[in-house]
Amino acid sequence: MEGSQVAISPLEIRTGDGDRVTVFHGFPETLRKSYGLVAFDSMYAMGDFGHMGFHHYPGNGFSIWHSEYNISRAVDFLSRGEIALLELSIPLVANIHSSWNGNASEFVQDEQFELSYVPFANYKNSFKEACDCRTFDIHYSREYLDRFAGSCPALGHFLEKVDRGEPVSLTGHKRLISAAMKRLVLDMLSFNMLDKLAAYFYEAGALMMLTLVLDRIHDATITRPVKYSDHEMQSAAVARNLLIADFSEKYSIRDLSRKTGTSETKLQLVFKHLYGTTIFEYAQSARLDFAKQLLLDTDIPIQSVAERCGYPDNSNLTAAFKKRFGCSPESFRTKGK
Repeated sequence: MEGSQVAISPLEIRTGDGDRVTVFHGFPETLRKSYGLVAFDSMYAMGDFGHMGFHHYPGNGFSIWHSEYNISRAVDFLSRGEIALLELSIPLVANIHSSWNGNASEFVQDEQFELSYVPFANYKNSFKEACDCRTFDIHYSREYLDRFAGSCPALGHFLEKVDRGEPVSLTGHKRLISAAMKRLVLDMLSFNMLDKLAAYFYEAGALMMLTLVLDRIHDATITRPVKYSDHEMQSAAVARNLLIADFSEKYSIRDLSRKTGTSETKLQLVFKHLYGTTIFEYAQSARLDFAKQLLLDTDIPIQSVAERCGYPDNSNLTAAFKKRFGCSPESFRTKGK
């Protein structure tokens, strides 16, 4: 860390043992991960706990944060600061227990989103063992959100509490990101166009993400919450994990119902509630995203890509790929490389 410049941060971070965590500008080559993150600022911290990397993009009325943690032992981090936080948080890989202002600690679930406000920062994040963690957050200004209050009454009520300085969550209960939200996060973390277009891309991404969030929560469940049992919620998560574990394996609704011990009807209802889309649509979207990844990261034949993604041949893959992305797998691979 010789020659590194200490980053100025409104937050003070200490370990549970009281040791202060110093955050430095830049990102050493030895800590670079898979995402290039064009136009983002970078910061990092290191210690006997492992290392942390923070990527930050300051936009007009919003800012994007992507944080990566490689934790080598059980450790608590206490973050404090006299700043208000109005943020959309999406833990991509959680492995973390979190609490605010001394409240009971809760285990954070992967890909569970929340749009919330706190008048000051006072967080305790606990890692129970050595692990990796990745989070994606967008901080919005009060003025940025105000534009949408007229179209979403729930957002208007949320902002009234923000104006009173009350801690509040817009989502109110556990919701997992939809396939479209996840795809947008991945796209924003893998920007590969002209650098001078980055600002426009991130601006559009922040706007689209907020639109998707408001669409997810602006339904009958806001006024008449739907309650599902822990078993039903877990069954939907298991079904989702089965769908993405091996794309060459196809599951019917009946297969998933039997494997999760939930009725077909209930499984489909809970899955739609959690992920904002049907089981079929989620599986289709996930397979095509995997195909996109294979086309960019490997040189295997298109037929092999189709087989690994659960399509009987490349013509089926090509038809679905064109419908989704507007081009053939071949042309996408050529442009991407």
